[in-house]
Amino acid sequence: MRGEEGARVRGGAGLAVGLLLGGAVFSHAHAAGCSKAEILAINDDDAWHERLVRYYNFFGFEPVVRVGGRGLADLPHLLVWGGEGTRMDADVAAMLGKWGPSIRRGSR
Repeated sequence: MRGEEGARVRGGAGLAVGLLLGGAVFSHAHAAGCSKAEILAINDDDAWHERLVRYYNFFGFEPVVRVGGRGLADLPHLLVWGGEGTRMDADVAAMLGKWGPSIRRGSR
């Protein structure tokens, strides 16, 4: 998101939409009986990859395994995710507990 004179700013409507969408996804997952969410911080470029890992970690995902460079051991992850990177997990109930209050505050 860009502020005055093109300076980058955090938050705003973009973050609110992302939180609302994430809340809906995690609420649906919880209602469907899912306890764990998985995501891949894709490694297209080393600097961007590290940024993605920090971003997902901020939201509550924890690194599980580095996908890439392990030969056949990576095959299941490569088939599911379609690329190399860091596979990360999050506890669905913990994510709802952490971000639910922020989503509710934003709906007022």
